[in-house]
Amino acid sequence: MSTMLLPDHVLHWDDERQNGDGIIVTLKYGRSFDPVWHEGVKGFDTIQEAKSATRRDTYPCKCSECTNR
Repeated sequence: MSTMLLPDHVLHWDDERQNGDGIIVTLKYGRSFDPVWHEGVKGFDTIQEAKSATRRDTYPCKCSECTNR
């Protein structure tokens, strides 16, 4: 598999599809997949969904855990 460039705000990308799971993306502290709640980890079914979400569907996280780091 080729090396994929990830946005700076992505901490970890784990492709677990061979195990029957999805692609698990973990964002760095300070970013969230949800504009209101802390949602720093999210699963996706396809690489395209994960790429799209990490490039346009992340928000600055305002939870105390992220803002106090």
